[in-house]
Amino acid sequence: MDNIKFCVKCGKKIGKDVKFCPYCGAEQPSSNNEVKSNHQNQPNNYNQNKGHSTTSVIITSLVLIVLLLAGISFGGYKYYESRGSTSPNEIMKWAYTNSKTDTLSMIAMVGNDYEDYARESYSKKDAENIAADKIMYQKNMVLMKNKYTNRYLFNYNGHKVYMLRMYDKLANKYIETVFTPKQPFSNKKTFSKLLIYPREMDEVDKAAESGTVYTPKYYMEHFKK
Repeated sequence: MDNIKFCVKCGKKIGKDVKFCPYCGAEQPSSNNEVKSNHQNQPNNYNQNKGHSTTSVIITSLVLIVLLLAGISFGGYKYYESRGSTSPNEIMKWAYTNSKTDTLSMIAMVGNDYEDYARESYSKKDAENIAADKIMYQKNMVLMKNKYTNRYLFNYNGHKVYMLRMYDKLANKYIETVFTPKQPFSNKKTFSKLLIYPREMDEVDKAAESGTVYTPKYYMEHFKK
């Protein structure tokens, strides 16, 4: 069989070294050209296989990355919600650590950091008043729970928030205040629907009814997250 090949035109069996078919007269390619042709086809097949392999690796890697990020996000949220979010002391400490730019939080939280800051930044009389306010706020402050989740720290649209109820001596009444560490809800860039520390709750409640803002009371009654 090694000494026989087939005519490229008529397909009949002819000798391996025959240059012209004895049946149809067609010129036959040499054996060297056939070998060369086979070798030329191999790199193309190799490159195609390599391309498919590279694409598969890239797709698999992207899928794994997406799944990993999703797992981290979900796992982080689950861990955060299940650890410490029902402990008022831990939440107060966490809020104070993450809210040092929030004056009201600094007054309300336990510790001497704000008093030191007040002595450096204000007159002695103002510092004394701030210290007195701090004592008053600590005495009257209550950390509120979300009635739907029974947690002190709850999540809304990706924001961790906590609520304090404290007596406002200027308004002469208790005020519920929603906080989010680092960024208050009154910051339009962060959140435009919640108002931090409203002085006149009646006016804010009217605004909430018109859909312009949400008060803490409205939030607690309508949002279950």
